[in-house]
Order: sequence, then structure tokens, then C-alpha cells
Amino acid sequence: MKKICIFFNIIILLTICGCKSFYVNQAIKAQDRNFEIKLPKLEPIFENETEVKYWKPGEKIVRENSPWATLFYREIEKNLVNPYGTSEGYIVLRPIIHSIEISGWGYYWLSACTAFSINLLGVPNNSYTSITELEAEILNIKGELIKKYSAEQSSTEYVALWWGYDFHSGANAAMYASYTKALSSIINQINEDKEYLKNKLSQ
Repeated sequence: MKKICIFFNIIILLTICGCKSFYVNQAIKAQDRNFEIKLPKLEPIFENETEVKYWKPGEKIVRENSPWATLFYREIEKNLVNPYGTSEGYIVLRPIIHSIEISGWGYYWLSACTAFSINLLGVPNNSYTSITELEAEILNIKGELIKKYSAEQSSTEYVALWWGYDFHSGANAAMYASYTKALSSIINQINEDKEYLKNKLSQ
């Protein structure tokens, strides 16, 4: 019995220490997209349930300080718009769905049936799957809608020794991966419409 307890303690220790970790400060770095033409300056607005939900054009904008919002602000200001001059409108990002659930139950039962010894070989213990749906709106300086965009993306990250994440990091990594992919899709859609948007914003 004592040997069994020692064995399981080793498995738990390896699961905690022998896996990748997820760091938020790495997740909120905007990509270098190298777009040649940028839009006029737009005020980025990350919609949430408090300050921004009741925001109206012309009012003071309270910036959300979550990592999700921070990545959005950085993407807009680094890749999409000219950061100088007077703002000619707004870009509003609205999270619709951002879910996380445990997946890969087949791996879990396989691990349990082998007393988790198979995980020492790198077989995943389980996985996390996240789904993110985002909406974005481009508004002129009067708050009139110019165009709306949407994107839905999913991501699965594995909990595994040696190459996968630990239990806590796996969930966070999956959520940020799905959010990053959805946000990237929104950014690229807007970039494809930049000439149309520039004309509309100048009217």
C-alpha cells in the first residue's frame, strides 16, 4: 500500500512540475502584422457588463484592464489604426461567447485504467476545449454603424507530461488560444475592408 501511495505521489508531482506553464504576459503581446495601409485613428472600446455597456458616443471611455481587453487595445493600436491625430470613429469589440470545458475523456479513462503509468510516456491525461465568438463594430465619430464583423474560433490544449500543459495552465491556454484566433480573424477582416472603411469614415 505504501508503494502505491508513493507511486501516485510521484505521478501527481510530475503532473504539476513536468509540464508547460501558461503565462498571461506572453498571451497579450500583439502580433507584428505589417499591414501597409492603416485606418485613421479609431478609439478602441472593449465592451463589458459595467462601464462600457452603457457607453454612448462622445462620452468618456473607461478602458477595461483585463488581459482580453489589453490584447485588443494593443492589436488595434499596433496594427490597424494610425495612433496620431484626431479620432475619426470607434471600434467596439463585443465578446459573445467565451467558454471552456474539459474534453478528451478517452485519455482520462485510458490513464485511469493503467493507473496513470501511461502518462509517464507522454500520453495526455485529458484536454481542455474553448470556444470564443466575437463581434466587432466600426462606428463613425457620430456613433453611426459603418460595418459589423464576427468570428468564432475554438482551440484544444492538452494536459500531459513533458510536452503538454499542467491542469491549471491547460484551461487558460485553451481560452487565450481561442480568443486570440477569433480576434485575429476580426483584425484581418477589418484590414481587408480598409479602403471602404477609410472612405466611410471621411464622410
